[in-house]
Amino acid sequence: MLKVAEKYGRGCKERRVRVAFLSNVHPVAHYDEYLKGFEDALWTRESDIQGRTGQTVSVDSDDLLPFYDMLFTLTQSWFRDERLKQAFSVETLFRALGGQQE
Repeated sequence: MLKVAEKYGRGCKERRVRVAFLSNVHPVAHYDEYLKGFEDALWTRESDIQGRTGQTVSVDSDDLLPFYDMLFTLTQSWFRDERLKQAFSVETLFRALGGQQE
């Protein structure tokens, strides 16, 4: 995941590359232990730190990347991007299926 974000996410000037976790079920048993802390986590390279003042560092917001943009499961999903939510949410799938004629 970090490799994809680093190699392709940073490499795309238009920021069109997104990173997603996919699973058939929500990781109920180990969610708190493995994923909860990453819901809103961002990362950058140390070389992208522009300045340091005591314990405070400054980084250009374009140099911050999320660990993932979407955690998709069939029971519950998280989206950090509205376009991903509109395209891949279970609600979108249900609407699309409901609109089809048999």
